[in-house]
Amino acid sequence: MAESGLSSVCLHSYLNDMAELVVSASDGSCKLTNLPTELIHTIFENINNERDLVNLMVTCKTLTQPAEEALWRICNTKGYIKLSNMTVEKRDRLLNWIQKLTLRLEDEGMQPTGLTMRPPRLQELVIEHHSTAPLNSPVNISSFVTNSLRRLDIRNGVTDNFIPALSSITGLKHLFIAAEVEVRDGDARQLLRVLKTMPQLVSLFAGSLSSIGLFLEAANHKVITDFSVIVHVEHDTVMRVIQLPNAFVGLRRLCLWTSSSAVCQILPKLTSLEKLQLNVSPVLLPGETLASAAANLFRAIGAMNKLTLLLVLLRGFHVPLPDKMFQPLANLPHLEKLTIHADLQPTAQLSEVDEFLPLHPSCSLKHLHVRLGQGLPADWIQDLAKNHPNLETLILGRFVKFNELSITFPALKEMTFVDPEVSYCRTNM
Repeated sequence: MAESGLSSVCLHSYLNDMAELVVSASDGSCKLTNLPTELIHTIFENINNERDLVNLMVTCKTLTQPAEEALWRICNTKGYIKLSNMTVEKRDRLLNWIQKLTLRLEDEGMQPTGLTMRPPRLQELVIEHHSTAPLNSPVNISSFVTNSLRRLDIRNGVTDNFIPALSSITGLKHLFIAAEVEVRDGDARQLLRVLKTMPQLVSLFAGSLSSIGLFLEAANHKVITDFSVIVHVEHDTVMRVIQLPNAFVGLRRLCLWTSSSAVCQILPKLTSLEKLQLNVSPVLLPGETLASAAANLFRAIGAMNKLTLLLVLLRGFHVPLPDKMFQPLANLPHLEKLTIHADLQPTAQLSEVDEFLPLHPSCSLKHLHVRLGQGLPADWIQDLAKNHPNLETLILGRFVKFNELSITFPALKEMTFVDPEVSYCRTNM
């Protein structure tokens, strides 16, 4: 949603000031239609329910245009297609109102060649390119880049090289390029140069344009709160970063691929971190073992008591699960989403799920995804239901005899698992 031009505090003050000028009854009440047009527009910009805006459009002539303008403020593929069937005058008027545009391109729907209409005041652009033959028709992102753009989110497919066009934007705040996106002729060095011209950028996911240089530059970028990199960052590079004054100051989300030892070094510096996604490589320092590296990793994570989201992927470890490895998770009172993928083997000594996966008593877990090298006992699933009634999604690796389970998850919407008798099962609840 596009941001309102007024903060909630300023808006409240402004409404009070204007109301004094337009009161129309002895009791001090005021009709909405008596408000100045600019104030009506400001109010409607804060209405997010589409049905409410449609109802306001048909209330009276005074409210028709501001309600319609607010309705077109956020546009999707269906609305974008409708524009092509309108008169040029009406189409241009509506295009001028669009601030957020989300386009989904599919084989049986809109194609990249159909993206010919450019909203001149566009602030947010989201592209989902699901065509099965995207290589023949890249999305021309550059043509949508205007100085008003504040968020660019590309989730699939192939695009033109829009990176040079970004250098013309003075206020871009969010840039997301999914890992599977191909930026045709795009270059990581180009993006690194452009990043230096983006003082307002607060979140960056560079996908295939990730680089070590980008990691180093982002560490110096004082306003970045959300950063993701999908190239492997060596331990020595992480050590260079933590020596920088105020490295990643204010960072609230980090997605990083590096070794356990590097994670243990950088986490104590990230005191504001709330969301952490780690792809942990089995690279060891002298004196380390795979078991000790895994245990040290979770000890470092356990000190991050502001975490609400934690995703840990350990590949190539292939060792028995270190004793009480997940115990530090009990120090995370705000955890809502937990994902652990590892080829570690749980030990036979563990008798209950709380011994295996201890969590803070105040933790209101909503999403749990755990896959280890071997299955979890079936009765543990029932204990999860009892101990975490707020779970909405539960995704687990192989476990035993699903048909014998008697599970009651009050809030569960989805459960995914692998069963010995059913190779794959997905249940929506």
